[in-house]
Amino acid sequence: MIKTNNPKVSVIVPFYNDEDVLGRCLKSIYDSYYDDFEVITVNDSSSDHSLDVVRKFPCKIIDLKENVGVANARNKGADAATGKYLIFFDSDIVIEKDTLANFVNIMEKNEEKICQCSVSITSLTRGFAPDLTAISWNHYLENMAPYDATSVSTMAFCIDKEVFEKIGQFDTQFESAGGEEFEIGRVLRKRGYKIYTDKGFVVHHHFQHIFTRFKTLYKRSSVYARLVFRSRFELDKVHGTFKEGLNSMLSVAGILSFIMALFYHPLISALLLVMIIQTSIDYSLSVHIIKKRGLLFFLRSIPVNFLWYFAMGLGVINAAFSYVCDLLIAPFKLIRFFFSKDIPYVIFFVTANCNLLCSHCFNWKKIQGKSKDLSLDEISKISKKFGRIKYLTYSGGEPSIRSDIVEITQSFYRNNKVEILNFITNGLKPELIKKQVLAILRSCSSLNLMVCVSLDGIREQHDKIRNLSGAFEKAVTSINELKKIEKIHPKLMVFVITTFSKYNEDNILDVVDYVTKELKVEMGLTYVRGDTYKKEAKNVSLEQYVKAARLVRKGNIRNLKHLGVHRVTRAIHDLSYKYIEKVIRRDKNVIKCYSGSRLIEVGDDGTIFPCEPLDVKFGNICDYEYDIKKVMETKNAKEFIADLKRNKCYCTWECSMKNNIIHNPSSYPTLFWEWFVSWLR
Repeated sequence: MIKTNNPKVSVIVPFYNDEDVLGRCLKSIYDSYYDDFEVITVNDSSSDHSLDVVRKFPCKIIDLKENVGVANARNKGADAATGKYLIFFDSDIVIEKDTLANFVNIMEKNEEKICQCSVSITSLTRGFAPDLTAISWNHYLENMAPYDATSVSTMAFCIDKEVFEKIGQFDTQFESAGGEEFEIGRVLRKRGYKIYTDKGFVVHHHFQHIFTRFKTLYKRSSVYARLVFRSRFELDKVHGTFKEGLNSMLSVAGILSFIMALFYHPLISALLLVMIIQTSIDYSLSVHIIKKRGLLFFLRSIPVNFLWYFAMGLGVINAAFSYVCDLLIAPFKLIRFFFSKDIPYVIFFVTANCNLLCSHCFNWKKIQGKSKDLSLDEISKISKKFGRIKYLTYSGGEPSIRSDIVEITQSFYRNNKVEILNFITNGLKPELIKKQVLAILRSCSSLNLMVCVSLDGIREQHDKIRNLSGAFEKAVTSINELKKIEKIHPKLMVFVITTFSKYNEDNILDVVDYVTKELKVEMGLTYVRGDTYKKEAKNVSLEQYVKAARLVRKGNIRNLKHLGVHRVTRAIHDLSYKYIEKVIRRDKNVIKCYSGSRLIEVGDDGTIFPCEPLDVKFGNICDYEYDIKKVMETKNAKEFIADLKRNKCYCTWECSMKNNIIHNPSSYPTLFWEWFVSWLR
């Protein structure tokens, strides 16, 4: 190896049942003309002899006990990396001796914000289809060089470690490989980075044969189309071209023509016509193939390309169908709350500790008392016996204070199949919150995450209510940082929650305007409750609350941009204000309450409450072998639920009202209407 002064590089190679190709890949890396690098291999729970192959080389080995997918495996490797730059290689490639040095030299010399992937590819697999794949791939990448690429190729990809961590690593939500490439390319471009390619780079790759390639293209185009739909058809945000999309749909039309031709033979000409049109549309590729391999090879490529475009077309159709179904079925998913045998709505006070002491705080005695929170092990025991949870809210104290909040979330996600998590925070630690949110999104891929940042006034007013100078600026910073993540993570919804109290009732309308018009985020309003730290906080006007709630709904309509489940939860949230207004006007119950049976609260010490407004306790879950079912069989629990049915309790607590809407079929027509008209606004 040639001695250099270049920085240390971490080479990451994930593998799964790759014993036939892995040895050649690792040997080519260790033969590199570069002296300062480490190789981190990640075994994604292989069942063959791949691990034995890896042990022949002096590399770090991360041996995963369960299959987590290639994106997650790469992230695990990156977590263990110590180099300045991360270089990701697929296990089925062979690199040139100068590849590592070339990667680093370009990264070090270029002052622009770039990431890099290789461009020139040759096939290690013999056969017509692998050769055609390599030629087509090179044609696309060469046309993109050096700065126009919209996606990365993780077969050979270099990125600064700090940049990689800043953007949240690879997205793990995709079931098949390829989606994480499209997504990280979109994120990098969104953050102002350029994806650099170099025609001088050569990577040797084992490409697939015709029908294996057909399956891969189907999966990848389906992922690509979902990204397009998810980004509201902003095509520049994702990998792909108009020509590819057009050719794919032409292929679908051609196959349909062929099927019809079985009954009406002249339609065979339509199939041939489609192939001719495709060749014309992809004229530059056609010329490229002829130059590289000649006319005969090109003629053979026409039906193969047609077949592959057909696979891509099927993928697009599948994605479109899934997208429409997700949108239409979203309201019905929440109705499943009604049929759940478990307690679907849980508010969990993950800690009593807090870095603030707010004037309207109802938990201030616990905060001042420095009570001992449940440990991660205790929470895990509770989680394992709790059953399925549809909607989980973190409260406190300040949830972000817990260093193990990500692990707590993973436990609930794994054991209780949580669908929606509401993370309430004061936003006092922007970088910490950002890191926790990214980690949750990365490790809980199907979780719908709502992060609610508390904001009770504008500038000095918020600081005064929160009893800390600078609290407003930090909260706004947190909101803006989370909004950046929201743009690239559809499962995230950023929210502002404002506590309506004596200290902001006179200018609450200004607060609503600031949040919805300047910060441009959706917001919620919660009526001050409980034994507040400063007693005068509760001396408020209900009429002013009603006015503010109406303005909140208008502002949310203006900023409504979320799809799927988030849009439905938004409809539930806004509908709750209508019902609360009825309660205020009539001073009586307007909808059946399910607190204590379909909604419970778990205190920071394990105490089980049916709801916040009432001073009622069912007992401590730790005294009942961490089993919520045993707590619900206690005398206190049964008496409360029976009394609630008799006396028809009512209040203005927003969480309870949202829960009541979900579990009352009589509210569904109004809820569906709220959801439906949101698409017309």
